[in-house]
Amino acid sequence: MHRVGAAAVDGVTDSAERDRIYTDVTARASAGMTLRDYFAANAIAAVLRTPWFLHTSSQRGSSEYAPELAAECYAIADAMLRAREA
Repeated sequence: MHRVGAAAVDGVTDSAERDRIYTDVTARASAGMTLRDYFAANAIAAVLRTPWFLHTSSQRGSSEYAPELAAECYAIADAMLRAREA
């Protein structure tokens, strides 16, 4: 989100106007994303960088297990949400 906001304020010199534009643009860009979505997105980003994923995707293609991987990332997100409540 920061990149979106930073791009929107590029060239704006008034600091109050920069803050207003940045806040508005980043809020609109992130509308609709829940905390659960955010956690799942971060989980999948981590998984995609693992040696397991790199090896597995080279062996059989990622589309074969994408639904399972997405479900697992949401399970991780759900666990993170439960941990926040504890």
